[in-house]
Amino acid sequence: MEEIIGLWLLNEDGKTIFSIENYVQGSEDYDSALFSGFVLSVSKFSSTIGEKKLERIEFGNSKIFLKKDKETNLIFVLRTIQNTNNKKMERLINNLNKKFNKKFKNNVNQYSFEDLKTYLEQIFITELKKSGKGSNVSENLSLFLEKL
Repeated sequence: MEEIIGLWLLNEDGKTIFSIENYVQGSEDYDSALFSGFVLSVSKFSSTIGEKKLERIEFGNSKIFLKKDKETNLIFVLRTIQNTNNKKMERLINNLNKKFNKKFKNNVNQYSFEDLKTYLEQIFITELKKSGKGSNVSENLSLFLEKL
């Protein structure tokens, strides 16, 4: 899935629990805290104007897909290239949410933020490395997501 630029998992305060990005030539380096704060702010703003949920933000060159889990209050975020198929990405982010809950839902409230972050990074990185032949995690992101 070359159309995926990155994957983030945020808590309800906008703190990044997990993130991984594919390098896209010509992309700008940006502040992860600024990105997660932006996503959280836009999501909260959409609620204040009466929207039930925010599913997608579109820019000139990319899209951001969001899925807030009702049980854990975690926010799943996918950033893709602009011409990606919306339905396909919505299915993918929903599958990611379901699979995450199946494996980790009971652990979310057991750990402190830092412990949860460390635990999930280890699990995701292990799974990502299994998805590909090399040890470069970002190269294996697409393979990992295709298996979901």
